Amino acid sequence: MPVKTVLSLSKGDLNSYVILPEAGSDQLVLIDTGVDTEVAWQGLQAGLGEAGYGIEDIT
Repeated sequence: MPVKTVLSLSKGDLNSYVILPEAGSDQLVLIDTGVDTEVAWQGLQAGLGEAGYGIEDIT
């Protein structure tokens, strides 16, 4: 699942990727955390929240 982060720079959006858990599993895996900025962190949290997950769900 891509998680779009709108960057405050003029470079466009950034996608981080999450592997959703299989049926019966609770393993949520983050593949790419994006850039180390507050905007990216907030965007990652918001994107996960829209999918019904939070940072604490990542294994």
